[in-house]
Amino acid sequence: MKKKIAILVVFIISFLPNVFAADIPDISNADIIYDDGEIFDTTTTGYTETGNWTTEGRGFENRAVRVSQEAGAQAKWNISPGERTYYEVYIWNSIVEGGDESAVVDIYATGTSQGSVEVNMAEGSACWKYAGIYYPSDGYIMITIRHGTGGKLAACAFRMVKTTQEKFYEFRDSNTEDMEIVFEIGADTALVNGKTMPLTMGRAAIENNRTIVPVRFVAESFGGSADWNESEKKVSIKVFGKTVDFYIGSTVYRIDGVEHQMDTAAVIKDNRTYIPIRFFAEALEKTVEYKDNTVTIK
Repeated sequence: MKKKIAILVVFIISFLPNVFAADIPDISNADIIYDDGEIFDTTTTGYTETGNWTTEGRGFENRAVRVSQEAGAQAKWNISPGERTYYEVYIWNSIVEGGDESAVVDIYATGTSQGSVEVNMAEGSACWKYAGIYYPSDGYIMITIRHGTGGKLAACAFRMVKTTQEKFYEFRDSNTEDMEIVFEIGADTALVNGKTMPLTMGRAAIENNRTIVPVRFVAESFGGSADWNESEKKVSIKVFGKTVDFYIGSTVYRIDGVEHQMDTAAVIKDNRTYIPIRFFAEALEKTVEYKDNTVTIK
């Protein structure tokens, strides 16, 4: 009798509609993404849509899934998580009929591109998609979902989970080794891996015949951080597992505590801290190329 019941149950389950699959999340890392963090959905203050969007079904915790098939449509969150710390970011990867097979999620922190994550909205089960670790030093993070190859674009929610500085550097060091930044002297934008980014933190300039760049922009573009010590007039850059210290007005700088000498100094210009790009590049074992009015660090 038990054997007949088991066969009947299997038979019934095999004919259940597949629509339930979209409501079952991937439970990998469930202890992280369900026990902590904050969820931002399409009703969050700071969420905006470009193009024509409609509601199509429900996603995580019954949140509405917004969809658009219009070329150039975008869904965007520009929010503050409430604390300046390190966050793991997860995107709710919605699955919709006719979904975009390679939709793109762009992530910005402190106004700087942190890279992109590709998601498949056409097949599989809806789940939390890991999107990396970020440090929004100005308190804001921006998530943008846009079309890849076409099909329906879907937006539902993303989640931010507090994490540690150690995990942040592990993630960054594995994703920014090949980063390339191109500055044009005096320009209000720079190229970060080919993407044009606004220089809201200062522009590249020439000081004492040396190229200087805004420290926070270059540090965060390489996945690091820049901390200011007022009493020592020191800026400490932490990136690739190293700590590089520059001192305002001094030709001495330190790499992991070891003193080095340079022929110019870090300066404060327009209330922004600038460092000589050549010596910062050498500290990270990067190269600097000069051509016409541009400087490239890679």
